[in-house]
Amino acid sequence: MMYILILLTAVPFVYGIVDDRTMMEVISGQYLGIPDAHGFFTGYWYPLLVAGLYRAVRNVDWYALGYIFLQVCCMGLMAWRLTELQERREDRDRLAGRPGRKIHIWPLALIVLWMILDIKPMTQLSFTTTAAVVAVTVIFWYMTAEEIQIRDLVLLTVLCFLSIELRFSVFCMILPVCGLLWLLRVWENKGADKKNLWIPAAPVLAALLYVAGLFIGYGSEDWQFYNAFNNTRSLIYDYEEYMFPRYEDEQALYHSVGLTAKPEQRICITIIIQRMIVWISLSSGLF
Repeated sequence: MMYILILLTAVPFVYGIVDDRTMMEVISGQYLGIPDAHGFFTGYWYPLLVAGLYRAVRNVDWYALGYIFLQVCCMGLMAWRLTELQERREDRDRLAGRPGRKIHIWPLALIVLWMILDIKPMTQLSFTTTAAVVAVTVIFWYMTAEEIQIRDLVLLTVLCFLSIELRFSVFCMILPVCGLLWLLRVWENKGADKKNLWIPAAPVLAALLYVAGLFIGYGSEDWQFYNAFNNTRSLIYDYEEYMFPRYEDEQALYHSVGLTAKPEQRICITIIIQRMIVWISLSSGLF
């Protein structure tokens, strides 16, 4: 808590990218007049929770507080795990008759390193960086589990769910790492740790809940049309510094979204269509 208070007094907390600002305005109700659970770039269940908080108390930035809360919780989980491991080590040293260490350098060093590296994600809030913090916590918690317990299965499922809800692509990034760690653990203990065999259920359950949320929140024909349009828009807009790539250099890209001639005119038409879709959506209550 002191860490957060020091950051608040020294560094202004802002939204890292315009996408987060836009999602906050929609979820909080600033954009539409009432809180709405469609986060566009996230899953459906987490924005639904945040929108519910806005419905209960409107004059609080629940969107930003949610990201800060998740990062603080992840930091707390890592500190708890390091303390737990150190206590177990001390117990083993005591039983073996070895003198205990008065200063625990490695746990302290890791906590300080975390606090330094987390300054930017904490002060420049973004759904991507928060998802990355949660995802790293998944890997850390599983790596440091000496023996899988029920609490580990529950916690890893919750963390996987939060990671995939905040950013699907970030969740996918940790799957190969977690899969390799799981296979190594199975090979080392020859399947003796029965609860470890249930670890794959955590990401699978998280993914099923995520897909169910997409079906409920974005399953309508109107939303499917919008998502298809938004994916096409991302192919054109989301480049370094949000500049359009030269048509001569990226003809395959432009052709893949139907821009085969006079790209400047076609892009102008795309922007007009985008504005029309937003206007129609607001008029028909799509959002």
